[in-house]
Amino acid sequence: SNVITLTAKDAAGNSSTDVVTVTYTIADTTAPVVTITSPTSGTSYSVETSSLNISGTASDTEGVTGVTWSSSRGGTGTATGTANWTAAGITLGEGDNLITITARDEAGNASTDTLTITYTKPDTTAPVVTINSPTTGTTYGTQSDSINLSGTSSDDTGTAIVTWSSSRGVSGTATGTDSWSAAGISLSEGSNVITLTAKDAAGNSSTDVVTVTYTKADTTAPEPEPVFTDTQAPVLNLTQPSTSKFYFTRAATINIVGTASDNVGVKEIRWAIAQGGSGVANGTSDWEALKVPLAKRWNNITITAEDEAGNKTLYNLTVFSWRR
Repeated sequence: SNVITLTAKDAAGNSSTDVVTVTYTIADTTAPVVTITSPTSGTSYSVETSSLNISGTASDTEGVTGVTWSSSRGGTGTATGTANWTAAGITLGEGDNLITITARDEAGNASTDTLTITYTKPDTTAPVVTINSPTTGTTYGTQSDSINLSGTSSDDTGTAIVTWSSSRGVSGTATGTDSWSAAGISLSEGSNVITLTAKDAAGNSSTDVVTVTYTKADTTAPEPEPVFTDTQAPVLNLTQPSTSKFYFTRAATINIVGTASDNVGVKEIRWAIAQGGSGVANGTSDWEALKVPLAKRWNNITITAEDEAGNKTLYNLTVFSWRR
């Protein structure tokens, strides 16, 4: 306060006064101090969520009247609180979002703090992994006690690692990602379920499976085939002209008919006459020698059945041909 007194005086020395009290207030030209403290006190921050809460502090010599926020992506709002303020649920666009926090005092002075939020949509897509060697199918058989697998993997952001595991308790990491190979996977006899897993940087994963059946190779030499030696001679019988070994006829020829059998098979039936003449009968199991010429009087006929091994059976027939 400044009390100012005005005095008027005349020549006779008379005077009077008037008084005014002037209050002088220094103008407020100091802006508040506003600071972002969460989620970071730095100038940039990266998230994989589409909205974010920002909080901080504000101070002023005369007092902060309000804190507001605005986004380069078009959103605005008023924070809750002043000295300690919070701007909740700020919507983010994919990419960079410049968030400006503004604090004001009674005199209209204002100051700002900014934070660039980079929003990247979360990767929720799993890689695609495929086994293509030694088979693209789901099963495979081998007589080897180990196997090499290879294949491919793809992902929209890139495959970070490819691993394998077996139902028989072994596991490992494949070599490569987009084109991978898993060498020397040990197998146990029987079924081995092998799972290939591809994982990206976000932790998304997918699998491909092949069941490998390992059968030990038979290294035992086969038993030698028994050598069969045929020592059994055929069985030979006559049915015509007689079942006896002597026959009388007045004809100049004779038909000789019979049967033969063998454990392997009859090769041929032959006939021969001691007095001259020989030939091969028709047939084997059922055979016949037709119009065998006879000498006058005595004919000693020998019939021979022979098999493939050379075993022989002989039948002697004596025929007496009486003719003038």
